[in-house]
Amino acid sequence: MAAALTPANVADNEQAPALLRRLSAVVRCILGDRGYQGADLSEQCWTDGRILITSRRGK
Repeated sequence: MAAALTPANVADNEQAPALLRRLSAVVRCILGDRGYQGADLSEQCWTDGRILITSRRGK
């Protein structure tokens, strides 16, 4: 498990890559809200053999 306490003006998808690097290789599913959506984070998860699960934007 990895966590960081940041100010509210720090975007989740900007902080997440550093946290993902600290996770054990056995962690395969990453759960997050809409703040974790982004092509870069999805690509990093895919490359690491992980699945990024987030809520969708819109209706």
